[in-house]
Amino acid sequence: MSKPDPVQQALERLGELRHATLTDQVVNEVRHSLRNRSNLVIAKAAKVAGELQAKALVPDLVASFHKLMKDPARLDKRCAALTEIVTALYELDCHDPQPFLTGLRHVQMEGSFGPPVDAAAKLRGLCAQGLLRTTHKNSLDEVVRLLVDREPEARMGAVRALATNGGEAGVLLLKFKVYSGDPEPEVLGECFTGLLAAAPERSLELVCGSP
Repeated sequence: MSKPDPVQQALERLGELRHATLTDQVVNEVRHSLRNRSNLVIAKAAKVAGELQAKALVPDLVASFHKLMKDPARLDKRCAALTEIVTALYELDCHDPQPFLTGLRHVQMEGSFGPPVDAAAKLRGLCAQGLLRTTHKNSLDEVVRLLVDREPEARMGAVRALATNGGEAGVLLLKFKVYSGDPEPEVLGECFTGLLAAAPERSLELVCGSP
């Protein structure tokens, strides 16, 4: 009989914890999983932390993020854990800008069947959203760079961030993005959606095609 796979066992246990009552024992179990050697286990633990709204785990999520960032290409293939950690930090309203700043600048090229692909595009977009919810004084300067990121997913993340947490400056930047254009229709569609949510009366003509 083959030995049980410890990674699979950890993932199954975390699946059970998703529906548990948030107790100290549950928090400690998830905390332990955030220190696992497997990036898949860490990713699942971060997801559970966010779903359970376990704010006590924010320092552990941040610590795990920085540990993975010491060698992300080796420790976190496809940015699976980093992406889930940042998602959880956003959901838990983390005010520490450093993880978001670090992730926003991260590029991780990985092999594929064709040319190498950037596994960190989604991560950068999520970090833009998280950063704008902190009090970092240069957050807009950091996020605006993503509007010209080479990856559409990162650009769309920046658009969502500016629409949701960018205030008046965010609205103006989104309008400029519409006027200047984007090769991907999805990115412009995200701009239109964001403008209608953030400033509907001032954006209706632009969205309807009559600037």
